[in-house]
Amino acid sequence: MTSIEPARRAPTGGRRFFGAVALARRWALSIALLAALAAAFLVYAIVRDGFPDGGNAVLATLGIAAAVTPPLVLAAFYVVLGELVRLPQRLRRLPLEARDHGEQLRALFDEARLARGSRFRIVRTFWQVTRTTSAARETLTPYAPLLPLVSVPFLAVTAASVLAACIEILVVCVVALTLLA
Repeated sequence: MTSIEPARRAPTGGRRFFGAVALARRWALSIALLAALAAAFLVYAIVRDGFPDGGNAVLATLGIAAAVTPPLVLAAFYVVLGELVRLPQRLRRLPLEARDHGEQLRALFDEARLARGSRFRIVRTFWQVTRTTSAARETLTPYAPLLPLVSVPFLAVTAASVLAACIEILVVCVVALTLLA
């Protein structure tokens, strides 16, 4: 007997792109988690003897904000990259979801015609129309969660946060050695 294996398909440009995005997403999560641990340790080091008074309280607050910002920005970047990975699936579902929303709106408008005299039914129908139209807006704008990826300030802050997270991790090593000594 002979064994016939199916031919391997060469990765297309889209598969390579989304593979690279998935890799960047994993790296962003790893760095964000390490930076979050480092931030937690730095916050502990800042307030281990209690929150300072006077001018030192302002410095402590600034230090805490500076320690917490890089992991938060990297977590936001992780979420945006996740939306980019899910974009093809959202685009495939778009026609079916749009049709469903249209049918729901049609049924709600038919119900509104029947509810002319009843205030409760009119309020309920208005609420359902509002919910359905907001869901339709989310369905019909699949690109909206990706807007931060074309925002130069967001990308610059993300790059600065990666650098700050690496510095923060190094600083935590020095602070840990200082506290142990």
